[in-house]
Amino acid sequence: MSVHDPAIQNGALIPQTNYSVLNGNRMTIAQICDDLIKQSGFTASATNFWWKVINNKMTFQQHQATPAPWVLTPTGATSVDIVDSPAPMIDNVNSTYRNSQWGTGGKDVVAQSRSFIGNGTQTTFDCGFPIDSVTSITLNSTAQTFGLSNVSTGLNWYYTQGQSTVVQDTSGTPINSAQTLTIAFNAQVSITANVQNPTEVARIIAIEQSVDPTKPSTGIIDEGEDMSGLNKQAMIAKCSGLVNQFGQQNKTLTFTTMRSGLAVGQLLPVFASPLGVFAGAFLLIQVKISWRVVGTGGGAIVQSPRFEVSGVAGPQVLGWLRYLSRLGVN
Repeated sequence: MSVHDPAIQNGALIPQTNYSVLNGNRMTIAQICDDLIKQSGFTASATNFWWKVINNKMTFQQHQATPAPWVLTPTGATSVDIVDSPAPMIDNVNSTYRNSQWGTGGKDVVAQSRSFIGNGTQTTFDCGFPIDSVTSITLNSTAQTFGLSNVSTGLNWYYTQGQSTVVQDTSGTPINSAQTLTIAFNAQVSITANVQNPTEVARIIAIEQSVDPTKPSTGIIDEGEDMSGLNKQAMIAKCSGLVNQFGQQNKTLTFTTMRSGLAVGQLLPVFASPLGVFAGAFLLIQVKISWRVVGTGGGAIVQSPRFEVSGVAGPQVLGWLRYLSRLGVN
């Protein structure tokens, strides 16, 4: 059971992380938040993360969780939804796109067994893999006692987690050529994980073959990430989160409006045929306000706000680090 603010939604179930400083992690809080977003396919409002520091407020939600207060159209209810100067723009470039995600540097546990014949002097035996745990040790099919070095005492054999050797107790007699030592253990092995989106792979193949039908295409666009410290299940979960978030078409909308109410993290419905957008939904990633002096007649003037807004349809193109670096500017 957990109790938290409704602004913090449940994300992905993450089997394992490498965030602990006790394991040598040097990731910042911003990098950890960004990683949680990737694995959950969420977006996060960095403005609210900043306010968490000041007013104890943070959001962690799916894209559709916070709707914008109004719908964007070329004229809109106030005739100033979109200002023509500067002209609104749609950018279809997605530099973060991938339909195949690789994870490297992870660890998995695989059952192994090694047998050794004694020579009358050897008391240390190398299993060839870092040992995660030992399941059994036999000497000529007779069960032996074993445990962790520097933890257990009075046993036949000892091992250290993460090392590859099994050591005989100093009180034991080294095994001879007539004796066979068999060690069954769970080995720590380095692994690489890959997750693909078959639907997106097929879409890319169709696009490339429509350009040149004679040219073979795999349709695969790869990205890789170091996932050191994670086990197999955690690597697969993280790869899946990255493919789900970034393996989709992307549009970035930039426009200026004089209508207030928009904020970072809102989902803005857009109907703008001049931009080729019909019933679009854009996640707002930047809202920058500026002021200008406007005459109202009779020599009177007022200060009028203008809002420069950016939103994305598809993966979020700014991470926590870039969000936070802009807080002092916007």
